[in-house]
Amino acid sequence: MEVGKHCAFTGCSQLDFLPFTCGSCKEFFCLEHRTPIAHHCEKWSAKDKVVSICHKCHAILPSDKTEDLEAHLATCSPTTAKTQCSLATCHQLTLFPSTCLKCHDKFCLQHRHPPDHQCPGPKNQDKEKPAVLKEFERQMLERAAQKPNTSAVKTKVKKKNLTLELMKLKQKATGDQSVPQPSRIYLWVHLPKPASSPIPLFFSKEHTIGRMVDSISVAGNVKNVNNNGDASQRLTLFDAQNGVALSNTATMDALVKEKVLSNGGDIIMERGAVKIDPSDYV
Repeated sequence: MEVGKHCAFTGCSQLDFLPFTCGSCKEFFCLEHRTPIAHHCEKWSAKDKVVSICHKCHAILPSDKTEDLEAHLATCSPTTAKTQCSLATCHQLTLFPSTCLKCHDKFCLQHRHPPDHQCPGPKNQDKEKPAVLKEFERQMLERAAQKPNTSAVKTKVKKKNLTLELMKLKQKATGDQSVPQPSRIYLWVHLPKPASSPIPLFFSKEHTIGRMVDSISVAGNVKNVNNNGDASQRLTLFDAQNGVALSNTATMDALVKEKVLSNGGDIIMERGAVKIDPSDYV
């Protein structure tokens, strides 16, 4: 079985496994003699070399016959039309022109860079902007106007892994050693500012918030003047989640059951405040 074709050019006859077929004489040729000129194609030489070009899209037409021109115009799309280079001295037509980012005119590949077409820059910067860019800028300005002032919004307190925190507290916490292990509630206690680091303490679940204030003031070396009647210096304990003051008569056990406090969680002490922002402490 013969594989490939021999070049039909006289004096060549080279065996080519991927031969070229001449569109005029339909013979097979090697790479060297594939063009009509290279193999002196008589049928191609007899043809009229004048080609027709569509005046709308500048595409080359197969013939200048009226029916071929009409068939092409019926399907000719403006989107495929070639664009002439904006440089006055250049008449190059291209399907994919390059748009200058400064003057926004369209140029051929040879003159696409600003120095190549002596770019004057934008005459009116706002007018020269594409419509899509203008719309994008308008939307961004609207979003900026609607964006809330985040400077007044406090950061939300992150939720801790209470199991992990409880393990840490059981290793470090101090308190009344007479309190049985099952009755202990472990907490990170945040002292009044300017104190920065919380201290680990444990309390009896039977203790009230008022008694906790006394215990914390001793453990944290915080001066307690609650009995003097000065409200501006009064020590208060606050919920570390929402900053609400806790009642002095409430017990630890009740607050844990109500999920106001958590074993392994945080509690905040501050002086002379009614409500606080937990994110300033925790």
